[in-house]
Amino acid sequence: MYGGDGADYISGTIGSAGATIGITFAYSAFSDSTLSAMDTIAIGTGAATGTYVQSYAPGGLVLASFSATDVGTATNGVVVFTGTFNDDLTSRVAALNSAITTTGAVAFFNGSGNTRTYMFIQGGSTDTVVQVGLTSSAVAAGSVTLAGGRTVTYNMA
Repeated sequence: MYGGDGADYISGTIGSAGATIGITFAYSAFSDSTLSAMDTIAIGTGAATGTYVQSYAPGGLVLASFSATDVGTATNGVVVFTGTFNDDLTSRVAALNSAITTTGAVAFFNGSGNTRTYMFIQGGSTDTVVQVGLTSSAVAAGSVTLAGGRTVTYNMA
């Protein structure tokens, strides 16, 4: 399922916790979902657990890794901000844009009061930002995998 330009809202429920979502959410350009026109993929159970799959058709993705004293760290695509870093979404996206310099690098992070999870893809001049999961869900550390430079699979916990 392609979101396309502009903010799209995709919602639904998983039959049981830990299930795999049977839809691949795909993007064909970094501009398909941005901070100012962001897609929301709100699919899950009450606990929002499950396996998500997203694809970037042009390929060239890598999992983000960085360490920045004033921001935090990213390991295998999962970001942990320092305890004192501002938790609003705009600040976190700006920090990731500075800390992640590789175009196509994918990072998952909490933002907006730490109650929502987002996917960030460094796009150079236009970055992809997508809200994933439901309230109080997070990408499980060590669960992000990348296949063929275009398909990202991750578990929400």
